[in-house]
Amino acid sequence: MSIIKKRTSSRKYLITTILSIAALVLSATLMSVIYLVEVNNESLLEEETTAWANAIAQASVTYLAANQIENQKTLNRKLKQLITANHINYIHIYNTKSNGEIEYFTGFNKDIHYPAIPDKIAQIPQLLSIKHHADFIELVVKIEQDNQPYGYVYIQSSKKLISAFIRELISIAVLLLLGALIAALILAFAIHKKFTQPLSSIVTAIQDISQTKNFHARLPELAIIEFDILAKNINGLLTRAEKHINKQNDTHQLTVLQNNTLTQKVQARTDALKESNQELLSTLEKLHQFQGKLVENEKMASLGDMVAGIAHEVNTPIGLGVTASTLLADRLHDIKAAFENKTLKSSQLKNFLNQGEENIGIIYRNLERAAKLISSFKKVAVDQSSVDTRTFNVNE
Repeated sequence: MSIIKKRTSSRKYLITTILSIAALVLSATLMSVIYLVEVNNESLLEEETTAWANAIAQASVTYLAANQIENQKTLNRKLKQLITANHINYIHIYNTKSNGEIEYFTGFNKDIHYPAIPDKIAQIPQLLSIKHHADFIELVVKIEQDNQPYGYVYIQSSKKLISAFIRELISIAVLLLLGALIAALILAFAIHKKFTQPLSSIVTAIQDISQTKNFHARLPELAIIEFDILAKNINGLLTRAEKHINKQNDTHQLTVLQNNTLTQKVQARTDALKESNQELLSTLEKLHQFQGKLVENEKMASLGDMVAGIAHEVNTPIGLGVTASTLLADRLHDIKAAFENKTLKSSQLKNFLNQGEENIGIIYRNLERAAKLISSFKKVAVDQSSVDTRTFNVNE
């Protein structure tokens, strides 16, 4: 029999398990949602930035084609009227000269808190595709009409709105996680109460029967199927034990009756031959002692068989419970593997949760405890008939 090095209560085990699983699943779900929201918002920001860049490029073609100084101021005023998006920080319009040289034409700053930044002429080839930074994204779009290049539009969009939204989302997620953990704690207490009450009633009934020797008693029907099967098997054992004890009592009574009859006959003969046959009296006394020991040995052997039978029968459903717990533990390993490999499906997780991993876990713990209790009964029975040599302290 295996030795349990560290003991823990069923309540602590159940609460720890449920809270750990709930925290893990909810944390993973919330982090996934936050990540998807952030990715989606960044994608929308990229689309809006591209759309604004293309629109500004179309609006700037006429001014760049004329290439006049007053057009710079006019385009600057138009940009201030045109730009209504809060996420746009900077816009630069660059003009391409006839010799291919690129120069700054005009630009737009969001407000006074956004001072002018250096031109991006040297970085134009790299910025033709969107570049991400910690707080903003950059993009350069070519300004052309009828395949005739006129210049470039540089646009910078801020990520601050996305960051603020993500922070709010994280705060909400933390509140949801705390609420879910409280609900899981309440659920754990409810499940613990649901499964410990029938098992406690079984243990109490067995203890009462063991103390009072009332083998006429029977365990009541239980609402949980596994515990009800255990109760029925125990009732079956009690029925067999009752029949066996009744049979032993009948045999004992017959033996006592026969002994009484034999004693009367021997006493009659002893009275007649007392003075002449002292040796026969001594033999008769030894016979009485042997008969008493024989009856006591038969009773103890019967009791040992009964207890061993109880241990054997009860270990069968307990073994099934341990097997079921092991299989479900393998299922839990598969679920974890699927989660780590990012192949876990919501339907798969829902089915797993509905199968009641938490319920089987507590069944395993309590069935193992019941198996240990019955094994101790079996050990008591074996000690009555064991012939193994043992060393003990006579003084104690």
